Amino acid sequence: VGLLGQLRVNVSGEVRKGDPVGISPILPGVGIKATFSQRVIGFALEETNPENPNPTQQILVYVSPTWYQNPSMALEQTLIADTSFSEQISSFLSTNALTTLGDTVITGNLNIGTLKLDGLINSIDAVGTMKIQPLALGDIEFLGGLVKLNKEGDVTIEIANGLKLKDSGKERPECSDDLRGTFWYTLAQEGKTEDMVEICKMVETNKFEWKRLD
Repeated sequence: VGLLGQLRVNVSGEVRKGDPVGISPILPGVGIKATFSQRVIGFALEETNPENPNPTQQILVYVSPTWYQNPSMALEQTLIADTSFSEQISSFLSTNALTTLGDTVITGNLNIGTLKLDGLINSIDAVGTMKIQPLALGDIEFLGGLVKLNKEGDVTIEIANGLKLKDSGKERPECSDDLRGTFWYTLAQEGKTEDMVEICKMVETNKFEWKRLD
């Protein structure tokens, strides 16, 4: 069949919109919903009427001859034969049961609820507040441990080549640093520079630490 378009086809059994339509092995010239791997003529654009007593009904089918691979059969074959299997799903895959995956490659975006991960721009966005370790079951580390947040709320930053803090509205650094002395930060409020306020001390191991004030 070299036709791509819409065609009315006689089918047997229950067929729903989007179902792949194959050829019945029992009734010549009659289509059925494809439930096993086979060549299909296309996909159903209409549904059969379950109350119709006739053994066959006519429905509109989008004609697109292709090979249909039953996803469940493909997975079963892979598990039993312990072989590698590569399958391309041209439309969509829907599952309501628990699904366990091994190594998975996603070439587009990944959406989990209101969380969106974009691998092309290295971005993670969430609608509302993004919570990391809300149950405080462990510490959080960034950049290979250079920045650490523990469960008690203490923050530790490893300093390699000195520390600089900048006001987002100014280019001039608003701090001075001394690896063995005291770290001071200028508080800016309403356009006025307040007195220098000590907020922490630098330790000799080149660590900059914030501690909660109890």
